[in-house]
Amino acid sequence: MTMAAETRTAAGRAVPTGRSLRRTFALPLLILCLSLIGLVWALLATGVQDDLAALLVAVPILAIIWGRLRR
Repeated sequence: MTMAAETRTAAGRAVPTGRSLRRTFALPLLILCLSLIGLVWALLATGVQDDLAALLVAVPILAIIWGRLRR
C-alpha cells in the first residue's frame, strides 16, 4: 500500500504535495463552462434572461473577488 507524498508544516499539519489533475482543474473548468454558457445564453436570450446570463458571464470576476477576500 502506497501513501501520497506529504510534507509537514511547522504546526505539524500534513500538507499533500501531489494533486490529481482532476482535482487541480475542476474549479477552473467549472468557471469556464459557466461563463461559456452565459455567453451563448446572452446571445440567444432577451429580457430578464439577459440579466441571468450576465451573472454567468461575471462568474470569473466573482471568483477572483472571492479569492482575494479569502486571503
